[in-house]
Amino acid sequence: MKLKTEVYQKENNLRIGKLLKESLAVIIHFILQHYILQKEELGLSSAK
Repeated sequence: MKLKTEVYQKENNLRIGKLLKESLAVIIHFILQHYILQKEELGLSSAK
């Protein structure tokens, strides 16, 4: 029984790690997009 719960725990940890990596990637992607958009807006306004 103990072995079963350990395996389950390991799988759970892997799943949580995967979710964290994915959400982190999404957050970084949004931050980069926002940053790039702001830079483009600044570039456009300073070009005028």
